[in-house]
Amino acid sequence: MGLRDRLPPWVSDRRFVVGAQLVVLAIFLGALGWALRDVWGDAAPRLRNADVVDLALALAVVAAYYLVFVLGWMRILGAYGIRIPYRVALQAEMLSMLAKYVPGGVWTPAARVVALRRFGVKETPVVLASILLEAGLSALAGVGVFVVGLAFVDGVDFPLLPLAAFGVFVAVLLWPPIFGAVATRLLRPFGAHDVK
Repeated sequence: MGLRDRLPPWVSDRRFVVGAQLVVLAIFLGALGWALRDVWGDAAPRLRNADVVDLALALAVVAAYYLVFVLGWMRILGAYGIRIPYRVALQAEMLSMLAKYVPGGVWTPAARVVALRRFGVKETPVVLASILLEAGLSALAGVGVFVVGLAFVDGVDFPLLPLAAFGVFVAVLLWPPIFGAVATRLLRPFGAHDVK
């Protein structure tokens, strides 16, 4: 007998579930408003002077980034033989983004694993390997963007050697034979046998 079978029937009623979600949302928004109560005074003049077109463009760029990010993750999963529709990948990504706000770093990948399990993907080690690969590629891209960004900022004295060393280290880890060995070893507790 599972947990769901032991719960009273009213707990699975749609009206109760929606009501509970609305209560949690209200608590979240109330806590957010309370946490930000001291910064509204500082933000008000800036918001009055904000350019609506610039704000809309910035929001469009961020939205496009996440939409393309999901396509990249889908391609990584596809290379591992897992084909999922865009809607499912986007839901998994958005769920993992919400999980970032739960204390502890385990919840972000766990959210993606759970979201894909709901869709029927049971290969947890492969999903986790795709997340590791995506994180490594994102780190390399971040190094590249940072270095290019330095060219547009005057008077910055940033030590590039540690950044370059980090970039080379991540690139070596992403080399397929090394990545496969590292991912297999790290993901062995999750049932990984041979991640490539």
